[in-house]
Amino acid sequence: MVRPAIALFGVYLDDEDRAGGLPLRQALCFKARIEHLKWIEAGDSVTYFGRFTAPQRMRVGTLHVGFYDAVPRELSNKGKIRVDGVVRPCIGSVSLNHYLFDATDLNVEEGDVVEVYSREGENNVAGVSETAGWMPYSLLNHLNPFIPQIYYRGKTPVAILQRDVTD
Repeated sequence: MVRPAIALFGVYLDDEDRAGGLPLRQALCFKARIEHLKWIEAGDSVTYFGRFTAPQRMRVGTLHVGFYDAVPRELSNKGKIRVDGVVRPCIGSVSLNHYLFDATDLNVEEGDVVEVYSREGENNVAGVSETAGWMPYSLLNHLNPFIPQIYYRGKTPVAILQRDVTD
């Protein structure tokens, strides 16, 4: 008997597991849309308790995801997302359902899609887990079951799972 668990996501539980001879490639890519963009001035603070103060004028993007969706609060002022292939810092507190990022100098608009957890790079599941001080297993277990899921075969979407809260 085998319990594949986290291997189904293509994620190693620990770095030591990489030596086990089973090559894994992360399957999960957690995406969100930019909900809001605004400019703030130097000295302005954002999020709960003003946890981030702008060092200069900057453009701030808001994503409608937060710790309710498996974005650890420990990523406050140190998380990262990927926007058009560029890793950008997240700023301020992670709230229940909002996560802010530095959108200065990016050509983005409200509605554009970003990668909260990428398949590769410093904001993949292993990187996010390490930054937050969480185990990858815990991060994946906290994924909100109401997040819509799109399943692919190759590059073609083949199924969508979207749970209804009334079910």
